Amino acid sequence: MEIYVPKTLDGKEKTVFKAAHRNEEATIFWHIDQQYIGKTQHFHHLECAPSPGIHELVLMDEGGNTVRQKFEIVEKEE
Repeated sequence: MEIYVPKTLDGKEKTVFKAAHRNEEATIFWHIDQQYIGKTQHFHHLECAPSPGIHELVLMDEGGNTVRQKFEIVEKEE
């Protein structure tokens, strides 16, 4: 999966990742490339700025259920 990240009005480049869980009360722990980046509860939206290249997003809930997704941040050629 390739992701092109547009610049915001202030010049920053961020991506918002979203997830859904069957249990509305679940806590999801977010990792990119084996590095913890945060947790969410109720609304599973997390903003981050991964560098260009190939990455792996791993989501894990408090029960140990895990989802993995590889993605690539692609720089826009100007």
